[in-house]
Amino acid sequence: MDTIIRQVSQEYAVRPDALTSVRRGMENAPRNVAIYLARSMRSEPLMSIGPFFGLNRYSSVSSAVTRVKSRLKNDRRFRQHLDHIERNILKGQTQT
Repeated sequence: MDTIIRQVSQEYAVRPDALTSVRRGMENAPRNVAIYLARSMRSEPLMSIGPFFGLNRYSSVSSAVTRVKSRLKNDRRFRQHLDHIERNILKGQTQT
């Protein structure tokens, strides 16, 4: 999970703690991407992802994943950006 947090925060130029803080009513794309990657790349259960990102309900995690999936379908640039992050995560894991 640390690799995902590090890569997403680096890619979006935000501090890692910004990905784990809750800002009610505000869009937080880097955080949603990190949640999505935790779910898709690590197959983490929604219940275990939530507390890591400061979320109490698994439905909040599910909503973040759904938002990213929807954006992936409609935004080619976003998809390329996410693919770049995934490649960097995988590259970092193979070098370790």
